[in-house]
Amino acid sequence: MIFQTVRLWKLRRKTKKIEKTFIQHRHRLANQDRIQIDALINETFSRISRKDAAGAITSFEKLNEACHRYLSLPLVLRFGLYTVGLAVTIVVALIIRQTWFELYEIPSGSMRPTLKENDRLAVSKTTFGLNIPMKPKHLFFDEKLPKRGSIVVFTGNGMNIENNRTNYFYLFPGYKQYVKRLIGLPGDSLYFYGGKIYGIDKEGQDTKLHEILTPNEHIPFIYLEGNIRSNRQTNSYYGTSYIYQMNSPIAKITEEVFGHFKGSLISKQKVEDLYELYGMENFATSRIVPKEMVSDPFYRKAGAEYFLELTHHPSIRQIDLDYDHALHHGPRPHVEMSYIPLSETQLRHIFDALYSARFQVIGGRMYPLSAFINDANRSIGVKPPFSLEDGKYEIQNGIAYKVKTQGLVTPLPENHPLRTFTPELTFLLYNASIECVTHYLPRPGRFTPPPARYAYFRSGDLYLMGSPVLTKGDAKLKEFIAIEEQKARSLRDYIPFIDLGPPLLEDGTLDVQKIQSRGFKVASKRYFVLGDNHAMSADTRHFGLVPEGSLRGTPLFFIWAPGSRLGFINKGIYAFFSSPATILAWVLFILFLIPYFYLKWRKKSLRELIYELLP
Repeated sequence: MIFQTVRLWKLRRKTKKIEKTFIQHRHRLANQDRIQIDALINETFSRISRKDAAGAITSFEKLNEACHRYLSLPLVLRFGLYTVGLAVTIVVALIIRQTWFELYEIPSGSMRPTLKENDRLAVSKTTFGLNIPMKPKHLFFDEKLPKRGSIVVFTGNGMNIENNRTNYFYLFPGYKQYVKRLIGLPGDSLYFYGGKIYGIDKEGQDTKLHEILTPNEHIPFIYLEGNIRSNRQTNSYYGTSYIYQMNSPIAKITEEVFGHFKGSLISKQKVEDLYELYGMENFATSRIVPKEMVSDPFYRKAGAEYFLELTHHPSIRQIDLDYDHALHHGPRPHVEMSYIPLSETQLRHIFDALYSARFQVIGGRMYPLSAFINDANRSIGVKPPFSLEDGKYEIQNGIAYKVKTQGLVTPLPENHPLRTFTPELTFLLYNASIECVTHYLPRPGRFTPPPARYAYFRSGDLYLMGSPVLTKGDAKLKEFIAIEEQKARSLRDYIPFIDLGPPLLEDGTLDVQKIQSRGFKVASKRYFVLGDNHAMSADTRHFGLVPEGSLRGTPLFFIWAPGSRLGFINKGIYAFFSSPATILAWVLFILFLIPYFYLKWRKKSLRELIYELLP
């Protein structure tokens, strides 16, 4: 009995729906067709009221068939309606993604360990303002909302970023979006020391960056000698070269006579040489080299098989003809070279601190994760001194992991060859596990570019990969500093690599004058961003400052992240509701109310209104 009542109720509802459609379109039907459908509607309602379920079903099927025959829209018109509906849906989705929120998947390791490959995030687009879709502009922007130390999302539109174009929904041309950490606001001055950043704002007040960014470490350059861009539209062979750091020209090299060059600063900072800028004098690029590559007489007497090679203090007082990081031959700033002999103890410290890029193993060789491997480039892969199963791997804090589906990782057994210390494996992984190509492995008699490994002093300790590999009490470090000071006394113009200390005054406050004169000044309506993983991040050091209009929003929380990182990302920095979010909510609410009250006034549904507009 109950089942029959429910069935009759459903038939009544469907019949009323057909009756509405019939009333709207009866003017399109021939007189006899109108009479037929009207009779079937009355018959169906009559049988339902008499609770004749079988008869009601029969008459409803006849009614439904007649409606499909006489009331169905032409195929072209139906296709047009579906197309318009799809287009409206895509446009609405695009506007929502550009102005309200969006889901992201992290494609690279530039923000490790905070954000890892395959992490999925929900991103708010109303943290700072109201974005104009597809343009690096805002309808509204509150410059007080961006916070130092937060993670932000920005678009590459109008910036010097290679391969930054994309298509949204495969239809709308646009620009890729990027995730980095916000370091400097407009007017800030930034100075690097000890893997930390010391900053003052435009009023000269301490921004506490060196405390906010702990435990992240940051390096003031990607390439020590900078990006060298040559203008060969001259009579000389090399022409005039410009040295870029932070995507800004800071010096130029001119060829006076063939093979003789002169360097000059064009930076606005009041410094005498390149290495004084931004605190670069506190940092060195590093790699591990075999003893055969050490020719410096100050270090040759050390009986070590491996040395830590430090390249530091780029200077334009002397210009060398040599290869740069891209293997281009030409004029470049002179750099100093220092060496520290490594015992097995120091090598083990390095091994325990190792981290790598996420890499793939194919045919027993290590390759970058994004590399396409074929027969022509198979030999570029790094071959470890043992057999390694094909798959994806990563190393973090000296522990090697196997990477599985969706970014899940499992630590390899302690007795696995990739976790077993040997000097040879340390040499290979330190030099080649970031770039994962063979030409970063140092070889005697052949130029090889330095890997993305850096060294710096902090409180007297020498740091590699964020770890104090040599402490100030270590005899090896004391001997190194003594040799550096001896070289400075013995060699003309040699600049030693020693701890110069943080930019602090005797009372512990910031040396504002030093930071203002040597630090990097953030321009008006521009923002300074860095990746947490400095070894694998293209950021302001490469493409320069981010324009205000390019800031899109901030990540809210993880949707998917292996491990214990699930939760809010910028927790404690931004309020869940901001003034732009409130404004957008009111705008959307009003836009919803307008058609709602219009339909109420017309006493029609949206479907009825659409049918009314059809021919």
